[in-house]
Amino acid sequence: MEKQALKIHEKVSQELERWTNEVEKSSTFSDVLRAGKESCFCLLDAKGSVKWSVSDKSVLKIVKKSGNQCVVRALKEGKAVVKASAKNKAATYKVTVKTGEAFVKAWCRQWVKTYIRDGMDDNTKLICASIYITSYGLFSYGEAYNLEDVISDLQGTCLSGSMLLAALYKEMGYEAETRFAAKDDMSRYPANVLFGSDHYNVKVKVKNKTYYIEGTPGCGFTYLSTSKKNLYYRSANFFYSLPVDISK
Repeated sequence: MEKQALKIHEKVSQELERWTNEVEKSSTFSDVLRAGKESCFCLLDAKGSVKWSVSDKSVLKIVKKSGNQCVVRALKEGKAVVKASAKNKAATYKVTVKTGEAFVKAWCRQWVKTYIRDGMDDNTKLICASIYITSYGLFSYGEAYNLEDVISDLQGTCLSGSMLLAALYKEMGYEAETRFAAKDDMSRYPANVLFGSDHYNVKVKVKNKTYYIEGTPGCGFTYLSTSKKNLYYRSANFFYSLPVDISK
């Protein structure tokens, strides 16, 4: 691995490890849900039975409890707190429920607040956001075309997934856009990456430099390329147990 790629790899790996450690150690979480959808909350490493409650039953409704998991339906826009307690630990989940474009903006804002920290360099920010969407086991490839569905159903196409990734980059302050990539000169991408006839990815500008990066949900890989060459490639099989798993 080239020195630049190795340096990027080390920094990205450090951030992914930090994500995992924070999930394991934290007892307070925040998330944004879409009204009308259900979400599965999980109290990690809980021993014995788990007691679940919600602070505002007009906003959130518990529809199913099983072991250390609890499925909650978001009923309407508003804020509520989900609490979980077991013999060995407890957790609080601060939930905001939104709809439409407000849901997408609030979700992106919360994602950046949760996962992007001061001191991260630009390349690490770009790659970590891509890994979140392209990893196996979290998002998956599916027929979701607007950003609300991509987020709430955890699936999407190369186009809609790239739209979500571009939205995250914009929330970070970068200039980003979704673009048709199927006719690109493939020499700029890793040798083992193949595009279909209608593939899309994300173009992002950072300090007068232009990069191309993958946004296909659940595709299992990511890359960071310039218009002339690939700078970094990583198999995106990183997955951890999220405290909140937005699902149908």
